[in-house]
Amino acid sequence: MKLGITGDLHLGHVETPVGQVAKALTAGLDGLVICGDISIGRQLESHLGILHKGATCPLHFVLGNHDRWTIPYADSHKIAQAYPGYLAGKIKKLTPEVCLVGANGWFDARLGNLRNLYGTNDLIKIPELFKELYVEGVLLDTLRNWADTDALELKTLLLSNAALYDTVKRVIVVTHYPPWHNEQDSPIYYPWSVSSVMGEVLEEVAAAWPDVQFDVMAGHTHQEWFYQAAPNLTLTTGRAEYGQPAVQRVLDLT
Repeated sequence: MKLGITGDLHLGHVETPVGQVAKALTAGLDGLVICGDISIGRQLESHLGILHKGATCPLHFVLGNHDRWTIPYADSHKIAQAYPGYLAGKIKKLTPEVCLVGANGWFDARLGNLRNLYGTNDLIKIPELFKELYVEGVLLDTLRNWADTDALELKTLLLSNAALYDTVKRVIVVTHYPPWHNEQDSPIYYPWSVSSVMGEVLEEVAAAWPDVQFDVMAGHTHQEWFYQAAPNLTLTTGRAEYGQPAVQRVLDLT
């Protein structure tokens, strides 16, 4: 089974018809994982529909921050739920020994200088955050609540399905924000580019099941990076360019 990994498609920046993009991305694959930032909120429903119609294999996806731009945060989740490939909060067994687990994730602003937090367009583009932009304390509480909620959902999902680990030997975790920071990146990005609480959850779960390999696939940074967080826990992020969606990696699960 060939499973493609991609992310940060940003279909609003693509000149090629989205249906053709879907066919090109899925050609020769048995499944395609998309690590968020598929579109922009107001175009998300249309782009998801065309992607699923044009794809030649099953799609598995989570949402990114751009998918929430211009619409209420909860609305993006409702739009995505209409499609069978929406992976957030779900486990999907791909083979007897491999399963997918999805978590949208959000940055928790617990790393770096909080003054740099205001360098992200999310605070302007996402309606709830814009309303709280100048309300002292409230904005930070909202960001951390979103991050903590997604991390707790992932933890609950992984723990409540522990019986799977008798047969499943590899868990591919799909999310948008990297759970750990890349030391090669400038620290100005840390407040709004990392979900450190997600990293804590994954480290805890991986330590509890040392015989299971947990591989995290994330997006957001547009940079290719591999990180070994523990002997059985890895992170891979893929290189992405606006206007040029491409499969970043192919996993052979046979």
